[in-house]
Formats: sequence, C-alpha cells, structure tokens
Amino acid sequence: MQKVIVQVPTDKKLKDAATKRAEELGFSSLQEILRVFMAKLAKKQVSVSLEENVEYLTPQEDAILQEKYKEFLEEEKKGQVFTAHSVDEMMKHLAS
Repeated sequence: MQKVIVQVPTDKKLKDAATKRAEELGFSSLQEILRVFMAKLAKKQVSVSLEENVEYLTPQEDAILQEKYKEFLEEEKKGQVFTAHSVDEMMKHLAS
C-alpha cells in the first residue's frame, strides 16, 4: 500500500477542539478519526449534511406573532411608530 500525507491547513483552535472531541469519542488522535472518516466516506458508508437546524414556530406562537404584526400595522397607519435616525436617538427613546 502506498501511503500519502494529506495536509489540511486549519486554525489551531479548531484543531485543538477537534482533537479534544476525537479523544472524548475514544479515538487515540485526530489522525485516527480522520482516517476512519475518510475510509467510510470513500466506501459511501457515511453521509454529510451541511444544512442548518431550523426552528419553526408552534401554531400558538405563529398566531401571537401574526396578531402583534397586525397591531404594528394599525399603529403604523395611525402614525404611532417611532423611527430613530441614530443610535443615540433610539437610546433616548428607549430610556424615556
């Protein structure tokens, strides 16, 4: 078997955190878990998903949010909405 070295430039903090986690999972080193992962990846025994977890509102939360939005639209129609033109202006309004 011909061996090659795979180099992956990365941040030291990331490497250290990954090494710690690999050891917590029972691997002797970061290299070991990467070899296992690469072998499984090559054999199509692992799938990778980079999707973010999405939290959805419950029907009750959605109803509350819809009601608050309707109230905001009514206040906006009546000209009761405050618009700040600077951080200082917003902070003064919030403090009053």
